[in-house]
Amino acid sequence: MPTTTGTVTSNVTADTTAKSFKRPPPSPVPEVSTAQMQRQINANLNSRSSPTATVTHKLAATLRRTAKSTTESYITYGLTEIFYKSCAAQAAYTVPEDQRMGVYTGKGPPKNAREEDVGVPDTTGGYGARGADSWWFKTLGLEPTFSVWSQVCFLHMYILTVKLRTLDSQKTFLDYQRYLLEHFSNGAEDKMTLLHGMSARGIRNRYLKDLFIQWRGVLYAYDQGMVGGDAVLAGAIWRNIWKADEDVDWEKVAMVVAFMRQSIAGLSGVNIQEIARALKEGAPFWEDAKEGLDFSVQSKGRGFEEPFTGQ
Repeated sequence: MPTTTGTVTSNVTADTTAKSFKRPPPSPVPEVSTAQMQRQINANLNSRSSPTATVTHKLAATLRRTAKSTTESYITYGLTEIFYKSCAAQAAYTVPEDQRMGVYTGKGPPKNAREEDVGVPDTTGGYGARGADSWWFKTLGLEPTFSVWSQVCFLHMYILTVKLRTLDSQKTFLDYQRYLLEHFSNGAEDKMTLLHGMSARGIRNRYLKDLFIQWRGVLYAYDQGMVGGDAVLAGAIWRNIWKADEDVDWEKVAMVVAFMRQSIAGLSGVNIQEIARALKEGAPFWEDAKEGLDFSVQSKGRGFEEPFTGQ
């Protein structure tokens, strides 16, 4: 049962009239005009030594750094998206819709000897997608599969990565490389889902992890080839593009070696913004390298002198 505690009261009453409890009257405060107050505030803001000014300047400096960092990240993201789309377009493929719907009924796309889905060349991706006329399909005879697409994309990403290594700082380079790989991963996952019916996220994640490992291996293998000579580079291309096929036509492998070296040499005199503008606007960037031509953007007279942000 709830109880209450009694309140103890006292019959002692304070004498509020006692002189000891009286405070002296406050001193008169001089009146300050509005104009004087504004002048004082402005003086505080203009004085770097004042607490208000210190906080203001620190906040402004922080905002400037944050805004600059955000702008740079936005530009980097846009440029790397263009780079990725151009790389992805070189061996672009698709799977006809009727075959996609038949994956679970046994009437899906045809399989090759490695049990990979074989699609058809795609011309709808833009950024230089040439469909059946793609050099990789028509001249080199590669199949329009996910594996071929990813490795050809990696090869072009590597060529651009060599150029990106010439950027002013390591942090800038790492940002470009990170966003470039992020765009690839998003594009690869879209293909898994839309073209190959991989609806389970766990399965896609395993494939993406494997692709990341492959990309790290590509960087190492092609770096070795660029330093070690044409034979070493040809071996790396043979293992990645042709899956170490013993019946490979080595003349075709040699063509890819020449293409890589010509592409990297041609990029040496062009800045990142000019490359992005050329790729987005459809300059025959990669095709010129395949034909052994000088494909310097400036020599084409396309007028890409102004900085380009990828918008």
